Amino acid sequence: MAETPVVGVIMGSSSDEKVMKKCTEYLDFFGINYTYDILSAHRNADKVDQYASTAAERGLNVLLVEKRQEIGVPVRCAEGISKKGLER
Repeated sequence: MAETPVVGVIMGSSSDEKVMKKCTEYLDFFGINYTYDILSAHRNADKVDQYASTAAERGLNVLLVEKRQEIGVPVRCAEGISKKGLER
């Protein structure tokens, strides 16, 4: 049986996958289970609201959310953080 994901990775469109891939590579490296979803807050605000408001109920402890470049894309993700630090 697969473990319940503890991290939710979400982005607004498939064009953001290149940047968010860096985050999922870290999660894979540390063996952390995650979900990976494309949800647009601009086009489907209700779906994003439901996703975020039910995240804890689904076992998610962390949400990694893509941000547009003009705001600040997470080009670096979790450098210097150990698996122990992520499991808190």
